[in-house]
Amino acid sequence: KDMSETKMTFFDVGHGSCAHIQTPNGKNILVDIGGSDDFSPAYHLAYVERIGILDALVITHPHEDHYHDIMNLERYGIKPRVLSRTKSGFPIDRTKLDEKDRDKVDYINAMNDNYTKAVEPDEDPFLACVNGGLKWQSFYPDQNDRDREDPNTFSGIYVLTFGGRKIILTGDNNKEILERMVKNRDVANAVKNADFLLAPHHGRTTDFCSDFFELVNPAATIISDKCCEHDSQVDSAEAYNNGRGIWLNGEARYVLTTRKDGNIVLRITDQGSFSISNWKHKE
Repeated sequence: KDMSETKMTFFDVGHGSCAHIQTPNGKNILVDIGGSDDFSPAYHLAYVERIGILDALVITHPHEDHYHDIMNLERYGIKPRVLSRTKSGFPIDRTKLDEKDRDKVDYINAMNDNYTKAVEPDEDPFLACVNGGLKWQSFYPDQNDRDREDPNTFSGIYVLTFGGRKIILTGDNNKEILERMVKNRDVANAVKNADFLLAPHHGRTTDFCSDFFELVNPAATIISDKCCEHDSQVDSAEAYNNGRGIWLNGEARYVLTTRKDGNIVLRITDQGSFSISNWKHKE
């Protein structure tokens, strides 16, 4: 039979994060909806990939660089069927943000209020029996670790498995909470020996957790970030620069970055073979 495929695109949104997942039977899931002045994922999905339906939007945590482009979903006619988030992280306090960001906060707070209906099992895009075979597991910090003053503490860990390949997606998870999370046997078993890791907190060295990374033991780590502006970015690639390695454009790589590589596309078949390609925004 023809092989089915899961496709994941890690968009280059500068400082931020946005991953588009297309499941084997064509379900479309976004993990975060960061964007930049140069690139709108919502526009790209609507007018380049001609995607009119978003089966789910996952907000890993309520930080602006992870929902920057959210208002463009409506602008370009894409309404998520499901909104997944850590509900205790909402509503976001708009008074502590710049005036320019308050419209987005009002919008996402309204979404949080509107998406209250439970998803029927036969319509849940996170279930493998609904999405064509992509297994999805979600893990969140302990309630005692979540702090409304620090949105990063709401960041989830998402484990995706297809064709025997495992991909770990994260938000801005901090080191201390990761250390505690991996002491949970269920979390540790789920994340260990993955093939690909979307690095926590844009690969910042200040939040590099060796216990977590050694468990995940990825073939390659993907870092979503912009050009260096912070000290914690300088050595980020070095911290993650080990593992089993993959080949991209004829070169052995342990770390891929949207900063260097642009948009990173991962395709995995149900037989476990995978390919990686990349493309860059037009200048």
